[in-house]
Amino acid sequence: MTIRTIAAAAAMLVPALLPAAARAAPPVSSEQIVCDLTGDCSGNAGTPTRNGPKTRGFSIIHGGTAPAQSQAGRHARTRAAAPARAPRSTVGHANLAIAFLEGSAVLTSAGRRASDEFVKALQAPALAGKRFTIGGHTSAVGGRAYNQDLSERRAAAVVDYLVTQGADRARFDVKGFGFDQPIPGMAPSAPANRRVEVIALP
Repeated sequence: MTIRTIAAAAAMLVPALLPAAARAAPPVSSEQIVCDLTGDCSGNAGTPTRNGPKTRGFSIIHGGTAPAQSQAGRHARTRAAAPARAPRSTVGHANLAIAFLEGSAVLTSAGRRASDEFVKALQAPALAGKRFTIGGHTSAVGGRAYNQDLSERRAAAVVDYLVTQGADRARFDVKGFGFDQPIPGMAPSAPANRRVEVIALP
């Protein structure tokens, strides 16, 4: 085998050998955040897009025989008929899956991308004028006082980042929960408990 072949094979094996916690999860989409926070998961609550047309050009046919459609038209109808997504948690509550450097309140690049999705969600008409608690959580590794402080700093770091991206600081309350609210069914020490969640305020 050539060196190039060996290097390619090694590159494919490394992700499989890494533990799940070490691989960055994809950010939660802005559409899913709106779904989780409002309970409207039909897509009607929609988030504005920065690129692309304002309409998708769907046509609705009432009765009769549908004319022949282009392949693009058939794909559009298939997308439109897809089942609506469902909230992934209690309505009004969204896990942003924001990642931090271990033991710190510094957002990773994946954490910034996840925060950007929340910034886009905030532009949705369904969330207009709403306020939110930004809650920081930690895993149960280390002492209570340390983790309480870390959870507060993580929540504050997210709000600071959101503000740099144009969000209004007055829309957010910052709260730290330490390790007292692990994800249901997960060990308190699990890395996934290191997270920031959003709760829609009434």
